[in-house]
Amino acid sequence: MRDDKEQTSLAVKMLHTAAACDPDADGFGVLVTEAARDEVPGRRMVLWFASPTVLADFLLQAYPLLFCRDDNAEELLEKLEPFKAYLCEEGLSQSALDELNEYTEQWTQMEWLGTFQDLCASDTEPTQRVVEGFRADQRNEGNAPVTDEEIEDFIEFLTGLNES
Repeated sequence: MRDDKEQTSLAVKMLHTAAACDPDADGFGVLVTEAARDEVPGRRMVLWFASPTVLADFLLQAYPLLFCRDDNAEELLEKLEPFKAYLCEEGLSQSALDELNEYTEQWTQMEWLGTFQDLCASDTEPTQRVVEGFRADQRNEGNAPVTDEEIEDFIEFLTGLNES
């Protein structure tokens, strides 16, 4: 069994891997918003996973160490363990994401799931908020779809968003 330091190191490595945006390689992304704490707004991240299995591994191995601020990690793991099998068999869908949010709502909400192209299309409320943040970072306004000429800057923005 791994010690706490090794487990934390693995969790951080998994987070860094999920935070790296590679639109050509990654299967899908999820928009994660941390719950606000002590009048500090939660941060927003877009994490990328090659498959539902990789997301399930992240949820079981990294999520409790990175996001659970209370002693509820064991309870969360008990709920997530059967969810892993569901994700691996059924894949990721909005209904699966909604169920996951029921388990994690006190720490985070996963507001969106989709491909990099879906995120660039900016056609849902959560993706529009991400693109609006990108536009503001570029000293522009709006949530129009990200153009081919903006892709590299958008990837850089997402990477920065995940590092803050």
